[in-house]
Amino acid sequence: PPAPHGTQRNPSPMGAHDVRNSEASVEANEESTPKLIHRKKSGAFVGEEGEKEEGGLKNSFPDFEFLPEHLRIGPWSPAAFVFIGCFGIWLVCTAASALDAAAARAAPTEGRSRELDALVALYCGGINVYVLARYGRYPYASYTMLAYLLLTTRHACLALGIVGAAEVIRFPALAMASITAGVWWVVLVPILCSIHPQGAEGRKEFMKFNFSFFLLNVHLLNLPLAILDHTRSWRPLHFGDLWLTLAIAFAYVLFYLNVLDKMGLHFYIILSPRPWWCAISYAGILGAYVLLYRFFG
Repeated sequence: PPAPHGTQRNPSPMGAHDVRNSEASVEANEESTPKLIHRKKSGAFVGEEGEKEEGGLKNSFPDFEFLPEHLRIGPWSPAAFVFIGCFGIWLVCTAASALDAAAARAAPTEGRSRELDALVALYCGGINVYVLARYGRYPYASYTMLAYLLLTTRHACLALGIVGAAEVIRFPALAMASITAGVWWVVLVPILCSIHPQGAEGRKEFMKFNFSFFLLNVHLLNLPLAILDHTRSWRPLHFGDLWLTLAIAFAYVLFYLNVLDKMGLHFYIILSPRPWWCAISYAGILGAYVLLYRFFG
């Protein structure tokens, strides 16, 4: 029938049922649309500043997404479960022997200077303050900053006369500084240079970044500081030193694989648990700790 005078009929009226269907359709479309996740760029975790440029990369440190996908995504290799499980069992079974060795450790030789220890502690502490103030907490998710924090703590303990605590972390601080410098310059830098998405220009910027004040301190100068610390008041290392160092490494690997790796933060792609050869990589790192123990002890 014709509409009353002064009114207009809606040619396609929408009832309540149609409104609900429309709203449901919108919600379904929203759920099916991929949600963008904003994440700190790769370089932020190792002390690099700056953000991504639209349509390209501005960072000298490559994004983790440029690493091979089969190392970043997918199920773990059975070799990873076997190696990590067996090593964890070995740590538990040898804990008592480590405690016995620690109780019978020899006293360090004389030759330390608390003033020098205090100076090194203040310098290392200043680097930590610099990192926190300039880059935030992100670098502390890395093995590098854990090692540097341990080195700082050891010198602070020696400066304050807390010799017992300092001796407990003597070899962990030394070994972790050695592993940090060695793995970074010998393994990771060549890998990152070879896969840098920006080619020669990107590699040049990346090497420039490597020689920044921050990275020189935590990836290079930390090693002579740790070696001089050990040699100035040398003592023979014992099995407890090695055990504690390996236990710290084991704890970090668990944190890395179960937290950082799942977040897509692939700091150390050589620790990927996905390829069959991961056990070889883990055994090589374990062997490096043992060689350091034999060399310095």
